[in-house]
Amino acid sequence: MRLYVDIEKHCDHYKHDGEKYGSWSSSYTNNLKTVKIIKNDNSNNGEPIDFDVDVGDTVYVIWAEYSSGDSFGHSDRGSTEILQVYKSLNKAKLAHDMLEKSRKYECKIFSEVGEEVKCFIPWIGYFESLDKLHLDVRFVEI
Repeated sequence: MRLYVDIEKHCDHYKHDGEKYGSWSSSYTNNLKTVKIIKNDNSNNGEPIDFDVDVGDTVYVIWAEYSSGDSFGHSDRGSTEILQVYKSLNKAKLAHDMLEKSRKYECKIFSEVGEEVKCFIPWIGYFESLDKLHLDVRFVEI
C-alpha cells in the first residue's frame, strides 16, 4: 500500500543577479498538508507503507526541511524529504530520534512492522544543512 503525502512549498524570496554564474538566494516556507490513500496499488508514486490504513486513521509522518546551495548561492528550506510514515506514535518517535542524531549519509531505522529501513540523509553535505526534522500527525483522507 502507498500513501500520497502532500507538502505545500511556498517561495518567500528569490534573487538572481542574472549572470550565468552569478550569485543567487532563495527561501521557502513548507507545510505538510494532507495524507491520502493511493488507490492504484501498482503505482510507484507516494510513500510505501507496510501496514493497513483506512480513511480517518491517524498516521505520523517524519519529514525534513533542509537548506542547500552551491558556490554561488543558498536556498533556505528549499528542499523537503518524506522519510517515513507510521501508525504508532512510539515507533515514529524512536525513528525520529534516530534520524535526528544521525551524522552519516545513511541511517537505519525500523518500519511500523519492525522491518529495517535504510534512509538516505540528504541534508548531510558541504552545502546542505538540516533546518527541521518534523514529526507531524495527520488523518488519512480519501
